[in-house]
Amino acid sequence: MSGGEGSLWLIRHGQTDGNGRRYVGWEDAPLNGTGELQAAAIAATLAEQPPAAIYASPLRRARDTAAPLARALKLPIALEPDLREIHYGDYQGQAKSELQLKLRKHYLHRRLPAGESLHDVYRRACRFRQRIAADLAAARSVAVFGHYWSIRLVLGALTDTSFDALFRPGGYKPANGSIYHIRYRPWGASVTLVAAGYREARPGAGDEFPP
Repeated sequence: MSGGEGSLWLIRHGQTDGNGRRYVGWEDAPLNGTGELQAAAIAATLAEQPPAAIYASPLRRARDTAAPLARALKLPIALEPDLREIHYGDYQGQAKSELQLKLRKHYLHRRLPAGESLHDVYRRACRFRQRIAADLAAARSVAVFGHYWSIRLVLGALTDTSFDALFRPGGYKPANGSIYHIRYRPWGASVTLVAAGYREARPGAGDEFPP
């Protein structure tokens, strides 16, 4: 049993023009100017506490958020399709002002037309955890770049939280360009949470996390 401690950095991609306006989903939207600044701020923050590995959704906005950190640390980005955002199917690209989807009410297990359910994304998150099992067992620090729903559900998979418990009030709701830091110790096949902090990555922000 390892006695080391590692860090998990769960990072939502930087801002795009579609965030808050449309159901972007699997659309390959680029970062906007604010998103690019957020990506640079993330790189500056994590360069002081460098991860040993970087994983990212293959969607452009996640890859481009991870890129400045990867360049600074001279690390490859391991692209993980299971980190993609939920697939909105027929509602992809729909303006939120015209359609208010209630995913937690209607699409926990039922799939969006031609798309996914939240439980589909949770299954992907569990597969991703299995693929980083060696990192966890060795207490290697890793950075994970994903999307609003994908990293929420990755956090649940990493902390052995049941699917239903993930949607309780007051849960983790990552903003664009935000970092959620978990310090952990591996105990067999599980992860013991030591402390966590959350912050938004923005130019000039400090590197300290709340207790």
